[in-house]
Parts: sequence; C-alpha cells; structure tokens
Amino acid sequence: MRTIILLISFILGFISVNAEQAAANYNLSGVVCDKSKTPIEYASVSLWKDLDASAPQLITGIVSDESGNFTITGVEEGVYQLKVNYVGFGAYIQQVEIASSINLDPIYLEESNTLSQVTVSAYKPIVKSEKGILTLDVANSDLKNLPTIMDVLAFAPSVEVIGNSVSVLGRAGNPQIFINNKEVRQMSEVELLQPADIESISVNRNPSARYEADLRSVIYIKTRKRSNNSWSSQVYHSSVLNSRYNHAQGVNINANTGKFDNYLMYKYSDKRNKEENESFQDVNFGDIQQLSTSVGTMKDVNRDHSLTIGTTYNINESNKLSIQYHTDIQRQDADIWGDEVIKSKEISNLSVFRFGESATDNHDVNLDYTLSIDSISQFTAFANYISDRNYTEQDIHTTDIDANSTSYDHLYSKTDFDIFIARAEYNRLLGDEYDFTAGLRYSGIRNKGQSLLQDITTQDRKIDDKSRLSDNVYATYMTLAKQFGELHAEAGLRFEYDRSDYKMNGEKMFDKNDYHLFPSLSLNYQVNSNVNLSLDMTSRITRVPFTDLDPTLNYISSIVYQRGNPNTDPHKEYNIEVGAQIKNNWALAASYTIHKDLIGQALIIDDQFPGMLIHTPINIKEASTLKLDLGYNNSWGWYMVKANGLFSYTDNKVPSLTGDIRMNNPMLQGAVSNIFNVKKKVRLILNFTYRNRYEYINTEYSPIYALSTAINFKMLQNRLDATIFGNDLLRKSDPRTNSQYGYVRSGQNVRLDSRMVGITLRYSFNAFKDKSKSNKESSEELNRIGQ
Repeated sequence: MRTIILLISFILGFISVNAEQAAANYNLSGVVCDKSKTPIEYASVSLWKDLDASAPQLITGIVSDESGNFTITGVEEGVYQLKVNYVGFGAYIQQVEIASSINLDPIYLEESNTLSQVTVSAYKPIVKSEKGILTLDVANSDLKNLPTIMDVLAFAPSVEVIGNSVSVLGRAGNPQIFINNKEVRQMSEVELLQPADIESISVNRNPSARYEADLRSVIYIKTRKRSNNSWSSQVYHSSVLNSRYNHAQGVNINANTGKFDNYLMYKYSDKRNKEENESFQDVNFGDIQQLSTSVGTMKDVNRDHSLTIGTTYNINESNKLSIQYHTDIQRQDADIWGDEVIKSKEISNLSVFRFGESATDNHDVNLDYTLSIDSISQFTAFANYISDRNYTEQDIHTTDIDANSTSYDHLYSKTDFDIFIARAEYNRLLGDEYDFTAGLRYSGIRNKGQSLLQDITTQDRKIDDKSRLSDNVYATYMTLAKQFGELHAEAGLRFEYDRSDYKMNGEKMFDKNDYHLFPSLSLNYQVNSNVNLSLDMTSRITRVPFTDLDPTLNYISSIVYQRGNPNTDPHKEYNIEVGAQIKNNWALAASYTIHKDLIGQALIIDDQFPGMLIHTPINIKEASTLKLDLGYNNSWGWYMVKANGLFSYTDNKVPSLTGDIRMNNPMLQGAVSNIFNVKKKVRLILNFTYRNRYEYINTEYSPIYALSTAINFKMLQNRLDATIFGNDLLRKSDPRTNSQYGYVRSGQNVRLDSRMVGITLRYSFNAFKDKSKSNKESSEELNRIGQ
C-alpha cells in the first residue's frame, strides 16, 4: 500500500509539474528609464494577480540590470498588474494581459519630491536552498552593484567578513573557495573579481568526502559567461590611512580571441603599520616564581608585487585546457622596540630593540584539463607546482638597565618549500539515477629549514639548527548521490595515507605512517516550497602545521621562545548537524562535534633551561562542541539585510601537572550587514559584528566589536566606481587573550593597526569583467607551511 501511495503521489506530482511548465511559457520584458531616458538599474519590477481583490497577491518579481532591462520568465496566461518602483521615484502601475511573450514599451519613472511618496515592493528572495546548499543570487539583485567582492561575500549565507578575512560561521579554519568549479588559493585572486561579473555565491557548510579532509566549509563563486573576440581592462587605485599612509594600485586586462580566454592581473601595494603589544608570563611552580611583562611597538613597511597571467583554451565543446602562473614577491622592513621586566629572586629591567627584514618569494604554476566525454560523464585532471621561499634576518639589542650592559644577537632563519599536487576525477550519471564521482589525489611537500641565533660580540651560537622534511599524502575518494522524490541522499568515503619524516641536524626526529578513513552522509528533504530539512554527518582532520612539529627554537622575547613538538598528533573530529531552511529567508542549524586530540598551545618550562619559557603545541585527548546558529536574509528594494547569530560551547579538560583545567565559557556571536540605496547610484554599506568574552581550550578571549562602513558612487555611465570606506572604526576587532596551563599563566593584548579610512577608485574600459580561471587546490598544504 505504501508503495502504491508513493507511486500515485509521484505520478500526480509529475503531471502537475509538467502541466505548470506547459502553462508557464511566456516572458515579459521591458526597460525602465527616467524622464531623460537614462536607464534605471535595480528598479523593483513585480507582477500581481486578482486586480479586483482588496489584497492582490504577489506572483513574481525581478530587478532591472545596469541597462535598465528586465525579463520575467515563465509567466502563465492571464491578466496581471505590473508594478515598478525605485527609491526617489513615483510608483508605476500598468495592467498587462499575457497571452504570449511581450516586450513592453519603455517605462518612464517620474522623480518624487519626498521619500514618503515612494512605494517599495518586495521581490523574489535573494537566497535559495537546494540539496542543503544555500545560494545567494547576485546577478538578479542590487548586490551586483556593490563596490567590491568582499562586500558581496558579506551577504552570502553564514559567511562572515572582517576586513579581508573570510570565514563561515561555526566552521573552524578558512573556507575553500572555488571560482567556476576551480579552486583558488590566495584571497588576492578573489579580491580581483568584480561584483557585476558574479552570477551567484553558494555556501556548503558540510562538504562531502569528495573534498579535502581538512575542509569544514566550501564557497562556490559562479561568474557570468564570457564574450568571444573582445577585450577589456581596468585600472584602480586605493589610498588608506591608519596611523600611516598605505596605497595600492593595479591593472587587470582581458583579451578573448576565438577559443582563447586570456587574462593578466598585476597589483602593487605599499602597506605601513604601527602596532603595539602588551604581554605577560607568570610562573609559579615549586622554587620557581617568575613574572615577566613586556610592552612593545612595531613599525613595519610591506611592499608586495602580485602578478597573475593565464589562458584557457576551449579546444571544442568537450575539451578545455587552462594554464596559469601566479607570483607574489613580498619584502618587509620592521623595527621593534620595547621594555621587559622580569621579577624572580631578582628584578631585571630590560630594554629590547629589534630591527631587520624579511622576504617571501612565491611562484605557482597550475594546469587543468576537462574532458566532457558525453552528456552524462566527465573527466578532469589537475597538476600544480608551488615554490615558496622565506627568510628573516634580524638584529636584537637587549639592554639590562640595572646592570648597564647590552648584548647583541643576530637572528637568521630560512625556509624553502616545494609543493607538488596532482588530482584526477571522474564523474558519471549511472542509469539516469545515481550521480557517481571517484578520484585520486597526491600531494608532496619538501622542505629545507635553517635557524641561527648568534651572539654578535662573542660569535657564540645560541641556536644553530638545520632541518629536512618530506611529507606525502595519497588519497582516493568516492561519492554516490540519488534523488528519491523529495529526498536527496549522498554518501561518500575518503581514504588517505600519510607518509612523512623529519630530520634536524642530521638526526631523525620522527618517521610517521598514518591511515585515515573519512565517511560522509548528507540527507536533504524538501517538505514544501517553503521548508527544506537537512541531516549531515562528516568526519574531518586537521593536520599539524609544520611550525608546530619543528623542534627548532625561535625567538619571541628574552625568556620566551617558540618550539614545535614532533609528537603532536593531528586533530580529528566527528560531526553531526541538523538544519532547516525556511522561506529562503531563515536558516537554522544545530550541530554536535566530538574531538580527538584537539590541538592547543601552552607555555612550559624548558627542562634544560629552567629560566626559559617555551611556547609549544599540546594535545587535548577528548573534547566536544555544541553549536547553534541562525541566519536571516531579506531585501526590500531600497534596503537589504543579512543577520547571523551563533552559540558555541566546548567542553574539554586540559591536563597539567596541577590537575585538569576547565575553561568552558560559551561563545555568543552576532553579525549584521546592511545596504541602503540612498539614491540612484549611491549606496551606503554598514556592517557590525559582536562576540562576547568566551573561553576555548585553555584560553580566554575578550569581547570584539567590529564596525565598518562605506559609501559607494557610480559615475560616468558606471565606468568610474568610487568608494569611501572605514574599517574597524572602533579598533576592537582583535581580542585580548589570557591563557593558563598548569603553573604558567600568560596573556597578551595586540593592538593591530586595523582602524583605517580610505578611498578606492576603479575605472573600467570596455565593460571590464574579471576572467580569472584560477585553479589551485593547495589550501591544506599552504596552511601547514603557514601561508
């Protein structure tokens, strides 16, 4: 009986859907202008039914594009009321009878003297849910007119943007970002995207076994299709003032000829900062009682040259080949000075001055090939090589004020990384029912490192370490998905084998072989057009960054050094989440996570040098986290809003010589993003984030208040885009921290130079659209090397 009912329901649903599709065959098109025949972009265009009723029903709606054009598709035959609204103009109302596709005469709006005379109508929600993935419609909303891609990302569901930092609410680590299904690594490439070139942004909070095992979230950016035989370019300049003057400028060029899609992007930036840091370390253990405080100031200059050049060769409809080269050349000069007070049996007052330079040279080449075998199967192959070279050279002058003596040290460190990545993947629709994916991936990292701390006067070497690292990860994965009526199910399994060894000064520090299995399951049920329910179960891993494995000592202060722990285990977690999306406006989720070997940081006393504190990683064997989050998106023509809230509670016990430590105060976070269409081509953006005082593992974080605002102008027929902005206006987006681990308490207050105001000017030639085909899937490897 149950089978018969399901079969009848399926047939009736199929007939109903096809009947609706057969009835909705017509399009309604037009253009919206003002009295001077200037196109009006982002005018709200809506269709209403039941003209004689006291409360007409909204059927559908859309907004006009940058040329004032609009097209409402899939309209059923009948009589409607067409309404057109825009802030500062009177409402336009027209009765239309639909019996075929119609292209209306131009619609002219007349300016209104007062805002109270303007009628604003709602239109289609800008967020939709499909198979558990939330998608932001950029192309059919005013979001395409925002000044930067970061402003657009701030409106994506669950996405949080503070400055140039992008994260997904409730998800640890950085999200992996894809542009047109191709993975990107550096945020500088994402920042070059133009909002007008974006079609949609989707957020996956629970990526399947198909994705790298360390990813907690994925963001997909889909751009509009390219135009053949065309060229375009853009030049831009940004001036920013914090405590010092910063500036950046660049050029982007596209040239599409026949089957080739070519692009070049260059940016030069000169950033100057002044930052302050206050810290303390308090040791109380047996005969050792020591309190160290330090106050420091850093002035630095960062100069960065960034170049991306590439091409995509569309061989035919089935074959596509892309190649890209990217390089970043960074140079930093820094002066750091401050005072330290060490209280033990005797009190020492120290004055420390450090000055030096650092450099990073990064070169990245990748090759991507896609073969569409037929309409139901596809093969992709990817290869990537990255060369990353870093060095730091610094002089340290430490003056003991009481003893009237000065020591002179020289610090030199160098790390060279070579990264190789290859992936092959096959997708096929099996029997018109099952969506099957299988793939192989390899990544290999080779590293040479050197660290030297030398007394300039005596030439004695306090630290002289050389290291060698080899790390290899082999992975294979498979996913299978099927639609069962209103239920979509996807199951996956990923297998990874790790092989790594590390030597320091010729001595083997570790030689590891690990096997990991990562299953995933996702269920999404469409209750009706307004409600979607989801259940996701995933397992993840966080591999230990190499700096946390490297036992080389690195200087922090006169008694505090940083050293990795080769015995640190990777962090594994097992997560289950239930969620609901309601009316494409509300998104709710509740998750529970079990942690194994959670990675934290602690200060300990060195066995060989009791007066020295070592900052090193630790493992917390067991912990669990409960999270509840809520999101809301909506728009009303002249106003758009996105709000998110998060509650997170982690229960853990941190072992120490003095007993277990429990610091479990929950985290509460709220964020709201607002866009106000003040008048035609003028928009005001206001974003605010608050997070309470909370505790995680063995560290307490102070509250943060992040406030940013911008006003955007479009001029010269939208070719010139000007934005005046202010970031972190309260200068409270970075928390103070206090940590405790057994007999050591420590804390710091870093006052970053993040409060800034500035102006950005962009001028586009020939309707510039960003065409970057960046394809980099090295996020996990680069996170591990600290990039």
